Amino acid sequence: MERRYKSLFLSDDWDLLEKAKNDGLHPVPCLPLNSEAQDGEANQNPVPDLSGFPYVLEQAEQVQDQYLDRIDATLCGYPLKILETERCIVREICEEDVPGLYEIYEDPDITRFMEGLYEDPQQELAYTRDYIKWHYGLYEFGMWIITDHMGRVLGRAGFEQKEDPDYPELGFLIRRDMQGCGLAYEVCKALMDYAAANIDRTGIRSFCHEDNLASRGLLQKLGFHEMGKKGDQLCWEFDF
Repeated sequence: MERRYKSLFLSDDWDLLEKAKNDGLHPVPCLPLNSEAQDGEANQNPVPDLSGFPYVLEQAEQVQDQYLDRIDATLCGYPLKILETERCIVREICEEDVPGLYEIYEDPDITRFMEGLYEDPQQELAYTRDYIKWHYGLYEFGMWIITDHMGRVLGRAGFEQKEDPDYPELGFLIRRDMQGCGLAYEVCKALMDYAAANIDRTGIRSFCHEDNLASRGLLQKLGFHEMGKKGDQLCWEFDF
């Protein structure tokens, strides 16, 4: 089989995969690799070394385009769009987003109930690179960036894998001048729908400071149930 998808070239033919590299494409081997010679006799060459390929697919015909989008974004280095709402786009973070986050976090109200960014922007950039590589790469979800349809960074929201492997944690942040207009609910409702369809876990948890009345109200509106306290944080839970 062979298939071209964006920058990807999927094939079970070793020679075609090697040619795709020379053509500037990202080859993705599909198992089982074709091991027959052109004359129909068994090829006695050993199984090719696949260690140099970041992705190898089994049952490639059943792989959905959504997953191929993720592979293409990772190999090409652009942020993957997760979803779109009436007013927003939710996508993976990239290094170019960091200055916009510093602008948002300059407002003291933003850090009243949450940690700020690194004081040194270079540390934040290094953290962002590692987050893209390891959290997105390992879990295929994480904290994402919220923009308007013009590309302006409005905040971030998403799910992080922390203490309980069965319950990723929902987090959300909207820039101060965009709060109070239902944007957080619009984005988080879409994220919860996304999680139900794409994140194979028991449910979602979220933590917010007991004095953060706005976040408490939002979590209740989303259908979360208060489960108790952990220090000054209230624990909320949503089961699928």
